[in-house]
Amino acid sequence: MDCQIIYVMEGIYRNKDFGTSNNKNHKNKIIWLNGVANLKILGYPGSTKPILEFDGPGAIVGGSKTSPVSNIEIANLEIRGPNRNINWQEAMDDRLTKSSYYN
Repeated sequence: MDCQIIYVMEGIYRNKDFGTSNNKNHKNKIIWLNGVANLKILGYPGSTKPILEFDGPGAIVGGSKTSPVSNIEIANLEIRGPNRNINWQEAMDDRLTKSSYYN
């Protein structure tokens, strides 16, 4: 099966308004994949891994019953989310509220 390939160059890629929102549940993401099929998203060969850093619902988001995602490969990327900056007590407190911010 033929796939389109997107090579991501070295660097840090962030969602829109990264770090500026007080609303932890905003809908900004870096890559939206609803309805996408037959795609590879790869770090550029021979370079330092690109970093996808997000403070929204996820770096790469997509897929639903009406817009499924199929045959996707994501490789050679570093993905950093909000849980990178959480301490043990914050994790325990957030667990009780069942928010989606640190999941």
